[in-house]
Amino acid sequence: MKVSEFNNHIKTGDLARNNLYSVEIYLPQGHTGGGMGKVNFGEFYTGAETEGTGFLSFMTKSVTLPGKSIGTIEAKRFGPVYKVANDLIVDTVSMTFMCSADYKEHKFFEGWIAGIMGAVKPGTGATVSTNRQIYTLGYYYDYVGRVNIIPLDRQGGAAANIVLLEAYPTALGPIEMAWGDAGEVANFTVTWSFKDWNHTSVTGWNADPDSGTTGSEVKGYAGTEAPDRKALREHYTFGEGVVPAFRDAPGNTGDTGKYTQISADGTRIGRVPHETKRAPGKEGSGKYGPS
Repeated sequence: MKVSEFNNHIKTGDLARNNLYSVEIYLPQGHTGGGMGKVNFGEFYTGAETEGTGFLSFMTKSVTLPGKSIGTIEAKRFGPVYKVANDLIVDTVSMTFMCSADYKEHKFFEGWIAGIMGAVKPGTGATVSTNRQIYTLGYYYDYVGRVNIIPLDRQGGAAANIVLLEAYPTALGPIEMAWGDAGEVANFTVTWSFKDWNHTSVTGWNADPDSGTTGSEVKGYAGTEAPDRKALREHYTFGEGVVPAFRDAPGNTGDTGKYTQISADGTRIGRVPHETKRAPGKEGSGKYGPS
């Protein structure tokens, strides 16, 4: 490769800058403001989400784009041992936030994490009693949300859009305080866990001036029910290709595409396999009801 060819390539394009970015953080799907029409999660006990989440974009001091790798196992037929893919490994994401004078950023994530464990604003959330029971886990599809990490170009437009699917904060870092001649801006780190991530359309984010309808929004899951196969295919769309449909599991109804299990007493349990259904009359964070 000639240096002149490299220079011509740079002149016609540009290189990505790691100090140009924006983030969008969506409320949990089960939150009253989560946009899914569900109220199972309730509202943050801190009240920090009442003005939305847009203020978090301005206070994100740093963010890490996630990595992704393939797990392998050894296989042997005839000849040398070789490795085959058997798993998808997705990294966590860390974000560092600066604190406003009222610590509303810290209150926001504390409210989300506490809500996962049942501590929400009194009288909110779908329960079998007046309030959700503290220290009882909420349902997965109630406390997950979505995060967009948006690298920008030099004109401030979206150069890409990395979407964290089914994301929720799993760690709220400490804030260091110390005496000193000049006080520094307080900041803390949040660690996100999520099911997967992918690149999606850059059109439609809240700072995008383009009013066109190209691209489509990544759809989230509503409530505690398992999504059907059609929703899964729409959820994982990469450019022009679509992830192949899943094979039917034993007991799948087929027509609706939702997982159905049969309990010992013959009743149907319409939850995803890893969700646990409470027994009647037990206090907990989810609402009991027949499938």
